[in-house]
Parts: sequence; structure tokens; C-alpha cells
Amino acid sequence: MSSALAAVGAGAAEPATGPLWLLGLAYAGMAIGYVALQLLLPWRWRGGWRSAAQLPMAGTGLLIAWSAYAYAQDSNLWPLLLILYLPVGFVYLCATALVKRLAGA
Repeated sequence: MSSALAAVGAGAAEPATGPLWLLGLAYAGMAIGYVALQLLLPWRWRGGWRSAAQLPMAGTGLLIAWSAYAYAQDSNLWPLLLILYLPVGFVYLCATALVKRLAGA
């Protein structure tokens, strides 16, 4: 019986291998990249492009308020929606930057 428990314990201590850890690293990078782009792009762009860059800020603000409410209610999943939203905002800001560049503006 102890050898079976040792085998389970040994398997649980091994680090993740394969492409799954790269997916998690990319996801975390997109969340950090969103914050950087959200601060940079509205500051650098003018006119309608600035409005387009500020659009994800509305969703982020609502999710921060919801996360604060969930945290106050002792929810253990309070940051979940915010964590899931940030990479989507990153992709949106990257696509907006690409369209701006292709439009030559």
C-alpha cells in the first residue's frame, strides 16, 4: 500500500511537460500585455483611434467593480472573469493596432 502512495506522490511532484505550460505562459503574457497596451495606445493615438483603444476599458472597469463585489462577498472565484477578459482585450487592441497600421493612419 505504501508503494502505491509513493507512486502517486511522485507523479504529482513532477513539473508540467509538453505544450500546456506554454499555453499558460502565453495567456499570462497576454494579460500583462493588455495592461501595457491599454495604458500606451490611448495616450499615443488621437481622434477615433483613441476612442477605439479606450473601448475595452469600459469592460475592464465593469469587471473590476464586479470582482470587488465578489471579493466582498467572500467568493473564491472573484478574479475569474477579469482573468478571462484580459487576453480578449489584448487581442482586440492588437487587432485595432493592425487595422490602424494597414489604414495608414
